[in-house]
Amino acid sequence: MSSTMQEQAAQQNSQIIDRLLGEQQQKKSVEIDKFAEDSQVLITTSRVVSIRYRIYFIVLLLVLVIFGNNILLPVRDKYQSTQTEVSDINLQISNFETRKLQSDADQKLITKIETQQSNIIACLNTRTNCSAIDPDLRTNFSFARSYIQLNNLTDPKMFVNEKILLANINEYLLRDPVTKAKNGLINKIAIGEPKQFF
Repeated sequence: MSSTMQEQAAQQNSQIIDRLLGEQQQKKSVEIDKFAEDSQVLITTSRVVSIRYRIYFIVLLLVLVIFGNNILLPVRDKYQSTQTEVSDINLQISNFETRKLQSDADQKLITKIETQQSNIIACLNTRTNCSAIDPDLRTNFSFARSYIQLNNLTDPKMFVNEKILLANINEYLLRDPVTKAKNGLINKIAIGEPKQFF
């Protein structure tokens, strides 16, 4: 009996050991399953969170693009056009100052021409009193001559300034080449097609 008891005790011991080993393995597998399940949940959660943040980023990017196209680009274009207008105005102001100085100089020259008109005419016709002409007028003598001959350099009714042409042709054709004295006067010249009157 002792051998059967020993056998039974050995069997019981082996059953207890097997059962303990089985429980231990079950605990380990439950722990491993819980760990694997927890890590799977963490991985899934992190994927969901990362996808959510990517969607937020894309939506934010779209909002920025729409905001930029609808608000920032027109503002930038308007700023650039305003800067262009300001630079144009500054250029016009600087050009105006230059034109004003030129206009003042021309006005002074015309005043000198008008005050010395008799000396200029005498110098042109008879070559007398040429030394009495102001030195500034001597450098612009052709302008002074044209101004006196035409009395005004432009005529708004003419497409071609016929007055300048008449004065130059008159001077060229009617002066004696030796004495430079006038021989006559041209009164009219026709430029272009003659007008039909019915």
